Amino acid sequence: MRRDTLKAGHRVLTAGAVAMALALFLSPLVAAKEKDKGKDAKKTSKVIATINGEPVTKDDYDTTINGNRRFFDLSVDSIRRRLGGKPWTEYVFNEEIVKVRAFAQRRAAELPAMKAKIEEAQKKIAGGEDFAAVAREMSEDKSTAPNGGSLGAPKTFFDLVQPFNRVAFSMRKEGEVSDPVLTIFGYHLIRVDHIFPPMEGKPKRVEVSHILINFSGNPRQEAEEALAQAKVEILVKVPYCKYLPDYCEGKK
Repeated sequence: MRRDTLKAGHRVLTAGAVAMALALFLSPLVAAKEKDKGKDAKKTSKVIATINGEPVTKDDYDTTINGNRRFFDLSVDSIRRRLGGKPWTEYVFNEEIVKVRAFAQRRAAELPAMKAKIEEAQKKIAGGEDFAAVAREMSEDKSTAPNGGSLGAPKTFFDLVQPFNRVAFSMRKEGEVSDPVLTIFGYHLIRVDHIFPPMEGKPKRVEVSHILINFSGNPRQEAEEALAQAKVEILVKVPYCKYLPDYCEGKK
Protein backbone atom coordinates (compact mmCIF):
# COMPACT_ATOMS: atom_id res chain seq x y z
CA MET A 1 0.00 0.00 0.00
CA ARG A 2 2.81 2.36 0.93
CA ARG A 3 4.64 1.48 -2.30
CA ASP A 4 1.51 2.26 -4.33
CA THR A 5 1.17 5.58 -2.51
CA LEU A 6 4.81 6.45 -3.23
CA LYS A 7 4.33 5.56 -6.90
CA ALA A 8 1.24 7.71 -7.09
CA GLY A 9 3.10 10.56 -5.42
CA HIS A 10 5.98 10.13 -7.84
CA ARG A 11 3.58 10.31 -10.79
CA VAL A 12 2.04 13.50 -9.38
CA LEU A 13 5.47 15.06 -8.85
CA THR A 14 6.57 14.03 -12.33
CA ALA A 15 3.42 15.45 -13.88
CA GLY A 16 3.90 18.65 -11.88
CA ALA A 17 7.51 18.94 -13.00
CA VAL A 18 6.50 18.42 -16.62
CA ALA A 19 3.76 21.04 -16.31
CA MET A 20 6.19 23.51 -14.73
CA ALA A 21 8.80 22.90 -17.42
CA LEU A 22 6.16 23.28 -20.11
CA ALA A 23 4.97 26.55 -18.56
CA LEU A 24 8.53 27.89 -18.42
CA PHE A 25 9.04 26.88 -22.04
CA LEU A 26 5.78 28.39 -23.27
CA SER A 27 5.78 31.67 -21.28
CA PRO A 28 8.32 33.48 -23.50
CA LEU A 29 6.49 32.22 -26.58
CA VAL A 30 3.19 33.54 -25.22
CA ALA A 31 4.84 36.87 -24.35
CA ALA A 32 6.35 37.10 -27.83
CA LYS A 33 2.99 36.26 -29.37
CA GLU A 34 1.29 39.01 -27.34
CA LYS A 35 4.02 41.45 -28.36
CA ASP A 36 3.57 40.51 -32.02
CA LYS A 37 -0.19 40.89 -31.61
CA GLY A 38 0.38 44.44 -30.36
CA LYS A 39 2.62 45.16 -33.34
CA ASP A 40 0.04 43.71 -35.73
CA ALA A 41 -2.67 45.87 -34.15
CA LYS A 42 -0.52 48.93 -34.66
CA LYS A 43 0.16 47.95 -38.26
CA THR A 44 -3.54 47.49 -38.93
CA SER A 45 -4.71 50.68 -37.19
CA LYS A 46 -7.03 52.51 -39.57
CA VAL A 47 -5.48 55.26 -41.69
CA ILE A 48 -7.57 58.39 -41.12
CA ALA A 49 -5.48 61.01 -42.95
CA THR A 50 -2.32 61.60 -44.96
CA ILE A 51 0.34 64.31 -44.75
CA ASN A 52 2.05 64.71 -48.10
CA GLY A 53 1.07 61.09 -48.70
CA GLU A 54 2.36 59.79 -45.36
CA PRO A 55 -0.36 57.94 -43.44
CA VAL A 56 -1.71 59.09 -40.08
CA THR A 57 -3.45 56.25 -38.24
CA LYS A 58 -6.25 56.33 -35.72
CA ASP A 59 -3.71 55.24 -33.09
CA ASP A 60 -1.45 58.18 -33.97
CA TYR A 61 -4.36 60.59 -33.63
CA ASP A 62 -5.74 59.07 -30.43
CA THR A 63 -2.34 59.02 -28.69
CA THR A 64 -1.76 62.68 -29.50
CA ILE A 65 -5.23 63.95 -28.65
CA ASN A 66 -5.68 61.91 -25.48
CA GLY A 67 -2.23 62.94 -24.23
CA ASN A 68 -3.03 66.65 -24.69
CA ARG A 69 -6.69 66.77 -23.68
CA ARG A 70 -6.30 67.65 -19.99
CA PHE A 71 -4.09 70.68 -20.72
CA PHE A 72 -6.62 72.50 -22.87
CA ASP A 73 -8.92 74.09 -20.32
CA LEU A 74 -11.02 76.39 -22.48
CA SER A 75 -12.05 78.46 -19.46
CA VAL A 76 -8.48 79.88 -19.37
CA ASP A 77 -8.12 83.08 -21.42
CA SER A 78 -4.52 82.45 -22.47
CA ILE A 79 -5.45 79.06 -23.92
CA ARG A 80 -8.42 80.46 -25.84
CA ARG A 81 -6.16 83.19 -27.28
CA ARG A 82 -3.63 80.55 -28.31
CA LEU A 83 -6.32 78.68 -30.22
CA GLY A 84 -7.59 81.77 -32.04
CA GLY A 85 -11.13 80.46 -32.26
CA LYS A 86 -10.11 77.08 -33.69
CA PRO A 87 -10.89 73.72 -32.05
CA TRP A 88 -8.12 72.65 -29.68
CA THR A 89 -7.99 69.30 -31.48
CA GLU A 90 -7.00 71.02 -34.72
CA TYR A 91 -4.35 73.10 -32.94
CA VAL A 92 -2.78 69.94 -31.48
CA PHE A 93 -3.04 68.07 -34.78
CA ASN A 94 -1.22 70.93 -36.52
CA GLU A 95 1.51 71.40 -33.94
CA GLU A 96 2.28 67.82 -33.03
CA ILE A 97 1.44 65.77 -36.10
CA VAL A 98 1.41 67.91 -39.24
CA LYS A 99 4.25 70.30 -38.42
CA VAL A 100 6.63 67.67 -37.06
CA ARG A 101 5.98 65.17 -39.84
CA ALA A 102 6.03 67.66 -42.70
CA PHE A 103 9.34 69.09 -41.46
CA ALA A 104 10.83 65.62 -40.87
CA GLN A 105 9.91 64.71 -44.45
CA ARG A 106 11.97 67.66 -45.68
CA ARG A 107 14.91 66.58 -43.54
CA ALA A 108 14.60 62.84 -44.10
CA ALA A 109 18.27 62.50 -45.12
CA GLU A 110 19.39 63.72 -41.68
CA LEU A 111 17.20 61.44 -39.61
CA PRO A 112 19.11 58.11 -39.66
CA ALA A 113 22.37 59.63 -38.35
CA MET A 114 20.46 61.67 -35.76
CA LYS A 115 18.55 58.60 -34.60
CA ALA A 116 21.76 56.61 -34.28
CA LYS A 117 23.31 59.31 -32.06
CA ILE A 118 20.33 59.62 -29.75
CA GLU A 119 20.13 55.83 -29.43
CA GLU A 120 23.83 55.77 -28.54
CA ALA A 121 23.13 58.27 -25.75
CA GLN A 122 20.13 56.20 -24.62
CA LYS A 123 22.28 53.06 -24.53
CA LYS A 124 24.89 54.78 -22.35
CA ILE A 125 22.25 55.88 -19.84
CA ALA A 126 20.61 52.43 -19.82
CA GLY A 127 24.08 51.01 -19.14
CA GLY A 128 24.41 53.07 -15.99
CA GLU A 129 26.13 56.26 -17.13
CA ASP A 130 24.97 59.49 -15.52
CA PHE A 131 22.39 61.41 -17.58
CA ALA A 132 24.05 64.77 -16.93
CA ALA A 133 27.46 63.43 -17.93
CA VAL A 134 26.07 62.02 -21.19
CA ALA A 135 24.30 65.35 -21.84
CA ARG A 136 27.55 67.27 -21.41
CA GLU A 137 29.30 64.84 -23.75
CA MET A 138 26.71 64.33 -26.47
CA SER A 139 23.91 66.92 -26.41
CA GLU A 140 23.94 69.42 -29.27
CA ASP A 141 21.90 71.98 -27.33
CA LYS A 142 24.74 74.38 -26.53
CA SER A 143 22.69 76.34 -24.02
CA THR A 144 21.84 73.37 -21.79
CA ALA A 145 24.62 70.79 -22.37
CA PRO A 146 27.10 72.53 -19.99
CA ASN A 147 24.44 72.27 -17.24
CA GLY A 148 23.94 68.55 -17.77
CA GLY A 149 20.96 69.17 -20.04
CA SER A 150 18.90 71.09 -17.47
CA LEU A 151 16.29 73.49 -18.88
CA GLY A 152 16.42 75.48 -15.65
CA ALA A 153 13.36 76.82 -13.84
CA PRO A 154 10.15 74.74 -13.68
CA LYS A 155 8.17 74.70 -16.93
CA THR A 156 4.46 74.68 -17.61
CA PHE A 157 2.99 72.58 -20.40
CA PHE A 158 2.90 75.51 -22.83
CA ASP A 159 6.50 76.52 -22.09
CA LEU A 160 7.67 73.47 -24.02
CA VAL A 161 7.47 72.48 -27.67
CA GLN A 162 5.16 69.66 -28.77
CA PRO A 163 5.34 66.71 -28.39
CA PHE A 164 8.18 67.26 -25.86
CA ASN A 165 5.60 68.71 -23.48
CA ARG A 166 3.15 65.83 -23.82
CA VAL A 167 5.86 63.25 -23.13
CA ALA A 168 7.41 65.17 -20.22
CA PHE A 169 4.06 65.76 -18.54
CA SER A 170 3.02 62.13 -18.96
CA MET A 171 6.05 60.87 -16.99
CA ARG A 172 5.09 60.05 -13.42
CA LYS A 173 8.41 59.36 -11.69
CA GLU A 174 11.14 61.87 -10.97
CA GLY A 175 14.35 60.69 -12.62
CA GLU A 176 12.47 58.82 -15.36
CA VAL A 177 14.04 59.03 -18.83
CA SER A 178 11.96 58.91 -22.01
CA ASP A 179 12.56 57.04 -25.23
CA PRO A 180 13.71 59.26 -28.13
CA VAL A 181 11.16 61.97 -28.94
CA LEU A 182 11.16 63.79 -32.29
CA THR A 183 10.25 67.49 -32.36
CA ILE A 184 10.96 70.24 -34.89
CA PHE A 185 14.33 70.72 -33.15
CA GLY A 186 15.51 67.13 -33.38
CA TYR A 187 15.60 63.98 -31.27
CA HIS A 188 15.41 64.38 -27.48
CA LEU A 189 15.88 62.16 -24.48
CA ILE A 190 13.88 63.75 -21.68
CA ARG A 191 14.45 63.32 -17.96
CA VAL A 192 11.93 64.66 -15.46
CA ASP A 193 13.94 65.98 -12.51
CA HIS A 194 11.13 67.33 -10.33
CA ILE A 195 7.33 67.34 -10.56
CA PHE A 196 5.31 70.21 -9.06
CA PRO A 197 1.61 69.26 -8.78
CA PRO A 198 -1.05 71.95 -9.36
CA MET A 199 -1.53 74.17 -6.31
CA GLU A 200 -2.86 77.59 -5.32
CA GLY A 201 -4.11 78.40 -8.80
CA LYS A 202 -0.85 77.34 -10.48
CA PRO A 203 -0.88 74.57 -13.11
CA LYS A 204 1.32 71.50 -12.93
CA ARG A 205 4.99 72.28 -13.63
CA VAL A 206 8.09 70.17 -14.18
CA GLU A 207 11.83 70.65 -14.00
CA VAL A 208 13.32 68.78 -16.93
CA SER A 209 16.64 67.99 -18.54
CA HIS A 210 17.23 66.76 -22.05
CA ILE A 211 19.78 65.49 -24.51
CA LEU A 212 19.24 66.87 -28.00
CA ILE A 213 20.57 65.71 -31.35
CA ASN A 214 19.45 68.62 -33.48
CA PHE A 215 18.48 69.44 -37.01
CA SER A 216 20.82 71.79 -38.82
CA GLY A 217 19.92 75.33 -39.87
CA ASN A 218 16.85 77.23 -38.64
CA PRO A 219 14.31 74.48 -37.88
CA ARG A 220 11.68 76.72 -36.30
CA GLN A 221 11.22 78.86 -39.42
CA GLU A 222 11.43 75.95 -41.82
CA ALA A 223 8.95 73.92 -39.78
CA GLU A 224 6.42 76.76 -40.02
CA GLU A 225 6.90 76.78 -43.80
CA ALA A 226 6.49 72.99 -43.90
CA LEU A 227 3.23 73.28 -41.94
CA ALA A 228 1.88 76.01 -44.23
CA GLN A 229 2.71 74.02 -47.39
CA ALA A 230 1.73 70.56 -46.17
CA LYS A 231 -0.89 68.73 -48.19
CA VAL A 232 -3.22 67.11 -45.65
CA GLU A 233 -6.09 64.91 -46.72
CA ILE A 234 -8.68 63.66 -44.23
CA LEU A 235 -9.72 60.23 -45.46
CA VAL A 236 -12.26 59.43 -42.75
CA LYS A 237 -14.68 62.35 -42.71
CA VAL A 238 -16.79 61.18 -39.76
CA PRO A 239 -15.97 62.00 -37.03
CA TYR A 240 -12.65 63.69 -37.90
CA CYS A 241 -14.03 66.63 -39.89
CA LYS A 242 -15.72 67.70 -36.66
CA TYR A 243 -12.33 67.96 -34.94
CA LEU A 244 -10.28 69.14 -37.94
CA PRO A 245 -12.75 71.41 -39.78
CA ASP A 246 -10.27 73.59 -41.69
CA TYR A 247 -8.86 70.55 -43.49
CA CYS A 248 -12.33 69.42 -44.52
CA GLU A 249 -13.56 72.87 -45.54
CA GLY A 250 -10.61 73.64 -47.80
CA LYS A 251 -9.15 76.34 -45.53
CA LYS A 252 -5.80 74.57 -45.23
